Amino acid sequence: MKLSGHQWQKLRELRQFFLSAQPNHASYWDSEQTVELYDQTLAVRIGWRWDAVISQLRSLHWQPREKLFLDWGCGSGVASRKVLEAFPNLKCAYLADLSPHAEHYAAKTVRTKFPSVSVRSGIPEGEPFCLLLSHVLGELDDRSEGLLATVIGRASSVIWVEGGSATLSKKLVLWRERLDWPVIAPCTHRQHCGMLTPENHLHWCHFFTRPPGETFMSAEWAEFAKQLEIDHRTVAFSYLVLDRAATNQPVGLARSIGSTRVYKASAKLQLCDEHGLHDVELMKRDFPEVWRALKKGWSPDLLNVEMNGNRISKLE
Repeated sequence: MKLSGHQWQKLRELRQFFLSAQPNHASYWDSEQTVELYDQTLAVRIGWRWDAVISQLRSLHWQPREKLFLDWGCGSGVASRKVLEAFPNLKCAYLADLSPHAEHYAAKTVRTKFPSVSVRSGIPEGEPFCLLLSHVLGELDDRSEGLLATVIGRASSVIWVEGGSATLSKKLVLWRERLDWPVIAPCTHRQHCGMLTPENHLHWCHFFTRPPGETFMSAEWAEFAKQLEIDHRTVAFSYLVLDRAATNQPVGLARSIGSTRVYKASAKLQLCDEHGLHDVELMKRDFPEVWRALKKGWSPDLLNVEMNGNRISKLE
C-alpha cells in the first residue's frame, strides 16, 4: 500500500463522496486504475463487513439456495468474491454497475480467483437468483431506488450490507418494513422494527467487527488510517438478509445491537427481540466468565435470556 500523493488524494475524494450520501449521477470510477486502487484499500474494509455478515449466516446454517447471484452496483466486486469464497454452491455471477470500468475490473478479478464460475453482465432473466447489495443506499435517487425495487422484486433472496451510520441503518430498516419478507438476520422476528418507535429515535441497528489481527501490526494500514483519518480499531456496519422461501426462524432469541458498555461490576447491552428494544444489565457476580469475555472485547450476537426487571437472570 505504498501510494503516491495523487493516489492518497484520490482515495480521500472517493471516501468523501461515499460519506456525503449523495446520489451518484456520474460515475466516480474514472478509470480501471481507480477501481483497483479502491479495491486494494477502502474495499478491504468492506470485505471485513461481508466476512462478519457471512459468519452470522453460517452460525444460522443459512446459505443461498440459488446457483447464481446478481451483484447490483458491484463496484470492484469485493462482495462477489466474498460470497463465492463462502458458498461454493454458487456457480454463476452476474455483475452490474453504472461504470464499465467497475464491471470489467470486477469480472476480471472474479474470473481470476474463481475460474470455474460463469461471469456475466446485466440482470438474470427467468432464473431464481440471490441479490447482493453492498453499500448502495447512500447513492440512490428516486429513479435508481425504483430500479432497485424492481430488481429486488425479481430476486428470491437478498444479502444487503451497508455502513454502520445512523442514516444508512435507518434507511435499511425502512426497506425491511417495505419488503416484509421472511428475515434471516439480523432480526429474530417478523414484527415491526422496534427502532421505529418514537422512544427509540436516537438508536439505530448497527454492529461492529474488528479487522484481522495482522492489520494492527502493519505500518501500511497505520498509514492508511492516518492519511484517511479513519479509526482502524473497529468497523461499523448494518445489514439485512431476506429469503422468500424461509419458513422457520429461531424462537425466543434476542440480538445484541451496537456496542456493549463494560463497567467494574456490570455490563450494559442493548437487545432487540420480538417485543422491541431493551437496555439490559449483566452483573459480573452473576456471569463472571461472560463479563470477562465482554471486558476483553467479545461481542455477543444471538442470545437466549431470561430477565428479572432489566437485569439478566439467565443467559445462553
